[in-house]
Amino acid sequence: MENPRKNGVSYEFGQFRVDASQRLLFREGRPVPLAPKVVETLLALVECGGALVTKDELMQRLWPETFVEESNLTQNVFLLRKALGEGAGLIETVPRQGYRFAGEVRRRPAAHGDELRSTLNRNAVAPSSPGLAASVTLGLGMQNHSTATRLR
Repeated sequence: MENPRKNGVSYEFGQFRVDASQRLLFREGRPVPLAPKVVETLLALVECGGALVTKDELMQRLWPETFVEESNLTQNVFLLRKALGEGAGLIETVPRQGYRFAGEVRRRPAAHGDELRSTLNRNAVAPSSPGLAASVTLGLGMQNHSTATRLR
Protein backbone atom coordinates (compact mmCIF):
# COMPACT_ATOMS: atom_id res chain seq x y z
CA MET A 1 0.00 0.00 0.00
CA GLU A 2 1.28 3.48 -0.91
CA ASN A 3 2.18 5.83 1.94
CA PRO A 4 0.74 9.31 1.16
CA ARG A 5 2.83 10.87 3.94
CA LYS A 6 6.07 9.63 2.40
CA ASN A 7 5.15 10.40 -1.22
CA GLY A 8 3.93 13.97 -0.69
CA VAL A 9 0.32 13.62 -1.78
CA SER A 10 -2.40 16.17 -1.27
CA TYR A 11 -6.15 15.85 -1.72
CA GLU A 12 -8.29 18.70 -3.06
CA PHE A 13 -12.03 19.11 -2.75
CA GLY A 14 -14.01 22.31 -3.19
CA GLN A 15 -12.12 25.18 -1.57
CA PHE A 16 -10.03 22.79 0.55
CA ARG A 17 -6.72 21.00 0.23
CA VAL A 18 -5.30 18.44 2.67
CA ASP A 19 -1.54 17.98 2.56
CA ALA A 20 -0.91 14.39 3.68
CA SER A 21 2.81 14.83 4.32
CA GLN A 22 2.39 17.95 6.49
CA ARG A 23 -0.90 16.82 8.00
CA LEU A 24 -2.46 20.24 7.30
CA LEU A 25 -5.83 21.37 5.97
CA PHE A 26 -6.00 24.54 3.86
CA ARG A 27 -9.09 26.56 2.91
CA GLU A 28 -8.48 28.82 -0.08
CA GLY A 29 -4.75 28.65 0.60
CA ARG A 30 -4.94 29.48 4.30
CA PRO A 31 -4.25 26.90 7.02
CA VAL A 32 -7.24 25.70 9.03
CA PRO A 33 -6.28 24.94 12.64
CA LEU A 34 -7.17 21.33 13.47
CA ALA A 35 -5.86 18.83 15.99
CA PRO A 36 -3.66 16.08 14.48
CA LYS A 37 -6.22 13.30 15.10
CA VAL A 38 -8.92 15.36 13.37
CA VAL A 39 -6.70 15.80 10.29
CA GLU A 40 -5.90 12.07 10.39
CA THR A 41 -9.66 11.35 10.45
CA LEU A 42 -10.14 13.51 7.38
CA LEU A 43 -7.25 11.81 5.57
CA ALA A 44 -8.68 8.37 6.34
CA LEU A 45 -11.95 9.42 4.73
CA VAL A 46 -10.64 11.24 1.63
CA GLU A 47 -8.08 8.51 0.86
CA CYS A 48 -10.96 6.06 0.43
CA GLY A 49 -12.58 8.23 -2.24
CA GLY A 50 -16.22 7.90 -1.23
CA ALA A 51 -16.10 4.33 0.06
CA LEU A 52 -17.42 3.49 3.50
CA VAL A 53 -14.80 3.61 6.27
CA THR A 54 -16.05 1.62 9.24
CA LYS A 55 -15.84 2.91 12.78
CA ASP A 56 -13.52 0.02 13.62
CA GLU A 57 -11.15 0.92 10.76
CA LEU A 58 -11.06 4.55 11.88
CA MET A 59 -10.51 3.63 15.52
CA GLN A 60 -7.66 1.29 14.57
CA ARG A 61 -6.00 3.92 12.37
CA LEU A 62 -6.36 6.79 14.84
CA TRP A 63 -5.67 4.94 18.07
CA PRO A 64 -3.80 1.71 17.25
CA GLU A 65 -3.38 -0.66 20.18
CA THR A 66 -5.13 1.83 22.48
CA PHE A 67 -8.57 1.61 24.00
CA VAL A 68 -10.60 4.79 23.54
CA GLU A 69 -14.31 5.45 23.63
CA GLU A 70 -16.19 5.76 20.33
CA SER A 71 -17.20 9.26 21.46
CA ASN A 72 -13.64 10.39 20.57
CA LEU A 73 -14.28 9.45 16.95
CA THR A 74 -17.68 11.14 17.05
CA GLN A 75 -16.03 14.32 18.38
CA ASN A 76 -13.43 14.24 15.57
CA VAL A 77 -16.17 13.97 12.95
CA PHE A 78 -18.09 16.81 14.63
CA LEU A 79 -14.99 19.06 14.51
CA LEU A 80 -14.37 18.13 10.86
CA ARG A 81 -17.91 18.98 9.87
CA LYS A 82 -17.59 22.30 11.67
CA ALA A 83 -14.29 23.12 9.90
CA LEU A 84 -15.61 22.10 6.47
CA GLY A 85 -18.94 23.88 6.87
CA GLU A 86 -21.72 21.97 8.55
CA GLY A 87 -24.13 22.47 5.65
CA ALA A 88 -21.64 21.20 3.05
CA GLY A 89 -22.57 17.56 3.62
CA LEU A 90 -19.06 16.36 2.87
CA ILE A 91 -19.04 13.71 5.58
CA GLU A 92 -21.91 11.23 5.55
CA THR A 93 -22.77 9.06 8.52
CA VAL A 94 -23.70 5.49 7.68
CA PRO A 95 -25.74 4.51 10.76
CA ARG A 96 -24.16 1.84 12.98
CA GLN A 97 -21.37 1.31 10.42
CA GLY A 98 -19.10 4.31 9.87
CA TYR A 99 -18.53 7.33 7.66
CA ARG A 100 -18.08 8.19 4.01
CA PHE A 101 -16.54 11.25 2.38
CA ALA A 102 -19.13 12.56 -0.08
CA GLY A 103 -17.15 15.26 -1.90
CA GLU A 104 -15.33 14.90 -5.21
CA VAL A 105 -11.65 14.42 -4.34
CA ARG A 106 -8.71 15.18 -6.62
CA ARG A 107 -5.35 13.65 -5.72
CA ARG A 108 -2.30 15.85 -6.46
CA PRO A 109 1.38 16.10 -5.59
CA ALA A 110 1.75 18.07 -2.35
CA ALA A 111 2.91 21.70 -2.38
CA HIS A 112 5.63 20.94 0.24
CA GLY A 113 4.75 23.88 2.47
CA ASP A 114 4.91 26.58 -0.20
CA GLU A 115 1.33 27.55 0.51
CA LEU A 116 1.96 27.79 4.25
CA ARG A 117 5.11 29.89 3.73
CA SER A 118 3.31 32.28 1.38
CA THR A 119 0.48 32.65 3.92
CA LEU A 120 2.98 33.50 6.65
CA ASN A 121 4.72 36.03 4.38
CA ARG A 122 1.41 37.74 3.52
CA ASN A 123 0.73 38.19 7.23
CA ALA A 124 4.18 39.66 8.01
CA VAL A 125 4.36 43.36 8.86
CA ALA A 126 6.81 45.42 6.82
CA PRO A 127 8.62 48.29 8.56
CA SER A 128 7.29 51.71 7.57
CA SER A 129 10.59 53.63 7.79
CA PRO A 130 14.32 52.92 7.36
CA GLY A 131 14.96 53.81 11.00
CA LEU A 132 12.35 51.32 12.17
CA ALA A 133 13.85 48.67 9.89
CA ALA A 134 17.27 49.19 11.50
CA SER A 135 15.73 48.99 14.96
CA VAL A 136 13.98 45.76 14.14
CA THR A 137 17.10 44.26 12.52
CA LEU A 138 19.40 45.28 15.37
CA GLY A 139 16.83 44.29 17.97
CA LEU A 140 16.68 40.68 16.83
CA GLY A 141 19.87 39.74 18.59
CA MET A 142 19.36 41.88 21.70
CA GLN A 143 17.63 41.01 24.92
CA ASN A 144 16.77 44.61 25.82
CA HIS A 145 14.25 46.17 23.43
CA SER A 146 14.98 49.72 24.65
CA THR A 147 18.61 49.44 23.46
CA ALA A 148 17.44 48.64 19.92
CA THR A 149 15.10 51.61 19.98
CA ARG A 150 17.93 54.03 21.02
CA LEU A 151 20.12 52.87 18.11
CA ARG A 152 17.81 54.28 15.47
